[in-house]
Amino acid sequence: MIIGDGSSFFVNSVTAPKIIFDSGYQKIKGSLYAGEVLFAGPGNKEIVGGTNIYGDLAIEESAIAYNKDANYFSLTVEGDIVNNGSIQNNTSYGLYVYSSGNIENNGIWNNYRTYLTGNNIRTINGNPLGGNIYANDNFEMLGNPVFGGIFYLGATITLNDINQSITILSGIEGSGEIAGQGTLIMGDGSKFDGAYITAPKVIFSAGDQTMVDYQLTASEIIFKGPGTKTMAHGMTLNGNVAIEEGVVIQNKQYVANTVKINGNVENRGTIQDEGSDCSPYTCYFSLEVSGDIVNNGVWKNNRTYLVSNNARSISGTDPLRGNIIVNDDFTILNSPVFNGYFSLNNKTVALPNEDQSITILGRIEWGGTIVGQGSLIMADGSFFDGRTHITAPKIIFDTGNQNIRYYMTADEVQFKGPGIKTILTSTEINGNVVVDEDVVIQNKQYVGCELTVNGDIENNGTIQDEGTPWSYFVFLIMNISGNITNNGIWNNYRTNAVWDSISNADYYEFNITDDQNNWPTASIVYDNRYSIKYYINTSSYWRVRPIINGLPGEWSEVRTINEISRIPVLIIPGIIASYLNDAHTNEEIWPNLINMAMPGDDSYLNQLILPDNGISNENNIVVIDIFREIDNYDFFQDLITELENEGYEENKDLFVFPYDWRLDISYIAGENNNDPNNLANNILKIKNQLGIDKVDVIAHSMGGLVAKKYIHLFGTSSIDKFIDIASPHYGSPKAFKILQYGDDLGMKMFIFGLDSNRTQIISQNFPSIYQLLPSRDYFDPENYYYHHYIYDTADSIPALDYDASIDFMKLSGRNWNLLDRAQTIHDEIDDLYVPNSYNIVGCGVPTLGMIRVEDRMSTDDKSYNIYQFNGDGTVPLRSAMGFNAEKQYYVSGIAHAYLPSTNGVRQLIMSILNNREDNFDFSGFNNLSATNNICDFSGTQVSFHSPIDLHIYDESYNHVGPDKNGDIEMNIPGVTYDIIGHDKFAFLPAGRNYIIIGSSTDQGIFDARIQKIDNGDYEDLVYFHDISLGSINTKVKYSVDSARNIQNIEILKDSDGDGAFEETIEPSSVLSMDEARDNELPVTNIEISAEQAADGAYYLPAVIGFIANDNLSGVLNIKYSINSTSTWKVYDENNQPIIEEQGDYTIYYYGIDKAGNREKVKSTEITLEEQDCLEGLLDLFNNLYEEGNIKEEKKKDLLIHKLELIKQHLEISTEKKDGEYQNIIMNTKDFLERIVDQWYNKNWLTKDIFDIIINRIQCINNYLN
Repeated sequence: MIIGDGSSFFVNSVTAPKIIFDSGYQKIKGSLYAGEVLFAGPGNKEIVGGTNIYGDLAIEESAIAYNKDANYFSLTVEGDIVNNGSIQNNTSYGLYVYSSGNIENNGIWNNYRTYLTGNNIRTINGNPLGGNIYANDNFEMLGNPVFGGIFYLGATITLNDINQSITILSGIEGSGEIAGQGTLIMGDGSKFDGAYITAPKVIFSAGDQTMVDYQLTASEIIFKGPGTKTMAHGMTLNGNVAIEEGVVIQNKQYVANTVKINGNVENRGTIQDEGSDCSPYTCYFSLEVSGDIVNNGVWKNNRTYLVSNNARSISGTDPLRGNIIVNDDFTILNSPVFNGYFSLNNKTVALPNEDQSITILGRIEWGGTIVGQGSLIMADGSFFDGRTHITAPKIIFDTGNQNIRYYMTADEVQFKGPGIKTILTSTEINGNVVVDEDVVIQNKQYVGCELTVNGDIENNGTIQDEGTPWSYFVFLIMNISGNITNNGIWNNYRTNAVWDSISNADYYEFNITDDQNNWPTASIVYDNRYSIKYYINTSSYWRVRPIINGLPGEWSEVRTINEISRIPVLIIPGIIASYLNDAHTNEEIWPNLINMAMPGDDSYLNQLILPDNGISNENNIVVIDIFREIDNYDFFQDLITELENEGYEENKDLFVFPYDWRLDISYIAGENNNDPNNLANNILKIKNQLGIDKVDVIAHSMGGLVAKKYIHLFGTSSIDKFIDIASPHYGSPKAFKILQYGDDLGMKMFIFGLDSNRTQIISQNFPSIYQLLPSRDYFDPENYYYHHYIYDTADSIPALDYDASIDFMKLSGRNWNLLDRAQTIHDEIDDLYVPNSYNIVGCGVPTLGMIRVEDRMSTDDKSYNIYQFNGDGTVPLRSAMGFNAEKQYYVSGIAHAYLPSTNGVRQLIMSILNNREDNFDFSGFNNLSATNNICDFSGTQVSFHSPIDLHIYDESYNHVGPDKNGDIEMNIPGVTYDIIGHDKFAFLPAGRNYIIIGSSTDQGIFDARIQKIDNGDYEDLVYFHDISLGSINTKVKYSVDSARNIQNIEILKDSDGDGAFEETIEPSSVLSMDEARDNELPVTNIEISAEQAADGAYYLPAVIGFIANDNLSGVLNIKYSINSTSTWKVYDENNQPIIEEQGDYTIYYYGIDKAGNREKVKSTEITLEEQDCLEGLLDLFNNLYEEGNIKEEKKKDLLIHKLELIKQHLEISTEKKDGEYQNIIMNTKDFLERIVDQWYNKNWLTKDIFDIIINRIQCINNYLN
């Protein structure tokens, strides 16, 4: 049906398959039943009455559907609408559109109201729908509609796809829900107005939006930037809120309102007041937040209320500003920082963990309580305003300046320095107070006030009056009810002792004395205070009692002022650090520096030798004292002086424990209680002498193991603090060196030297040395450095584990019994936990960590290499750290023996003893840290390997090395020097220039190694092999520069000692770090090129060849010797040795790789004999055929046939051998040579086979003689 231009279509009802309102103008009302209704364009379609279309409606381009003027009429479509034209209002009133189906709007849709009716699933696509859009029925939406007008949500719209959305360009009102998984998007310029809206997710897109009222509920609410989101009236957001960078959230101009957020907030934008010039009480912006806050933007609105009882965290890169008000009791899970006015608002906030805190950068005011274990920290510049009482477990006034007034309660109040803590008005602290060094506590300028401490106070800073002259009394008065410890300056106007007032007391009797056993006559006091100004720097005691109705009451608990009641200190030295004397003559045996300085082998020390069982049965040794200072080398003296400066007095509250350090550690500790000189009895003696229960122990080196064994035996009931310094908890390879090779025990530092061999001799039965060997816990199979400490190339598994290391020493002649017992003490104490313990670890000094042992060419001699690990020069880092202490500290660059007295360590020890270790200032000591980041060391290790002395000189020609007496001079700081057997090793610290000189001690050859060490890791290696020493006058030298460019090093040699270095020697190899870590031996095989007889012998001549393999650094060379090991030759594959005389031979050989690893000498025995010429040739031709070198059997048979002719003629009698005989022999030989030459030219034979045949044929000449 077609309705033409100008028609009026007024029907009650009409039915047709399709109805077309043709181009032009029509008036329309009534009910149309059609599969499709088309408004054709151009033309106006005026709805002049209620119009219902029961089918789909299509509006063509330029067709306009609108209502009759001055009337509201409706257009109801019970089907889909496709609009390519315009749906709009007339000049007045408007058109209502009711749609129950899909909408595709490609034109203009701007009528008065559109109702989305019915429960049909639908799609709305195309251009935004304008006008007012009402959704009052529940339905599912399939598209992504955009509404350009006001969207009234009065029902539930379901978006089942997470990628779906409804976009609002103007505003949204009503109460309804977007269900499912989609998103509500508020476009730029839109308004959230008076709605109760719920959605899975809501996005306020980039641009500006306004939120007017009521509630928005979503799992996630996102504000995207840039743009301003204006909160025009109170609003509630139920869900987690994310504010992106570039977003500004603020109140409406001149309007104060509050936004409630029931969820978490993550802010990367700005939250602020709008900022117009008006009273903050009439146009401020408030937030209420019930969940977590992460602020990585700016948060500076007027007020933020923390509401609900939910546990939460408050974090971010920028503290919350403005007024932060706690509105409910809750738990904080982290350590928030507030930079405004923070108010507890008489509520309770819990900080469950000790490491938590609330930090105030601005001001805290009004009362409230922080419970749990955390701290309230007042930062520099903050203001503590406890006008209605603030309570916390601990209150810290941090480094810097703070203003303080009114009331606070805490278990401890700590004032940290440096900084000035100003008391603004009379203030009361309920709790104990600690005033740190560099803190000043004073009154405000021109203001007099009182500071009352209802608890103990320890002052290490300054308490004073502010000091500006003024006509009135403007002083600081201190009132203290507890004990006073004054270690600083206390110089205020007056300090009173105060106590609780008793209402019915007549007066009080106050008593103060310096001796608790001698109280003077009491003073009568009518107030609850008494001036103790003149007692502040004395040691005094006071008490008070009330007089009530003329009768005295009970005396109060005695309070102290600077009471001297410290726990005594016991110092336990390490091994060798106690003087040992002859018990009969009282002559000093150890160390006896006079005897040690004498020429000779120090045999006087043999008096220290113990029997095989390690037990001293003769009582011939008496212990005298610990080492304090020797020849300006400080072992314990400066530590003792530090203690004395702090008021300790030796033999009153400071004791030392010298002991016989040769003996079993368990015995020294007190396992045998019959020895009055053991540690257990010494501690008991101190306790009985002073009438105390505990001592503080400072133990160094092996002394730490003695203390740990004491604790293992007796527990910690007698130990308060245990300060351990550089103990070898897992043992030390240095003990192995002492037992196996000897060591000078560091005595080369002095003007005298200790003979290393003597040390080895006397130590063989010292149980303590065996107990200092690396324990099982020392080994770490996954650690390159602690995988082993003995590398024995003679062993099938050269990197020896614990058990193999013990076996190695047993087979080397060490004490089996003491070796078997050594691990026992480590099983007992290696994992021992000690409460209140502190471990001070030495590091940054090269420390013997591994010894490599390999055979030299003579069977009674060894060659060595050492590897230095991070440590203190004696104890490797892993072993020193092997103590489960409560706190651990690191000292870098200090040798083991001198750690207790070194600067920084002794101050740290004092801070630990005084319970101030948490406040210890490490900044003044660049060699001291609470972390091991200071522990690295770098330098160069150099070594000479027999027979040559090693000398080192620095730029100032300071010397390290042997002097004319053979003692080792040590005149370059940081350089270490070791000798094992004939081999010498030195470590050169980085940063200086060195000259290394070698002086021959015998004729022969030597090796030199130069290896770079960076941050404790061995890196590039330069290796020189077999440098010849022609005479004992030969000298060599090279330089190591401060940059350690070792790859370019060459050795200069002066062969005759005339001062002219005439020869330059280049390195045998230069290796990278990975190549230098090659510890594997090369593998060499022998190849004998000679024909072998049936009996196993070889026929002459024999060519000897070798092939060596090395998978990492590569093969340097192969050495061999025939029938002797006294002289060795370097194998040259281009000039192979040939043996041409028959007899029995032994061929010795070994390979050396480029890292200097020498294979164990191998040997092969062979017998060489002459072979019958013709028989040999017959065997040769047959073998060549069988091996495929002669390809055809007939060729082989031809050669053999010619040989048979020679054999036949050889059987002819001698007289026939002149004429015809010799011609036949020569012709046959010539024929063989020609035929073989032809085969070679035709490539039937290889060159090698050709040469073999031609050479062997020559033996036929023997038959012509």
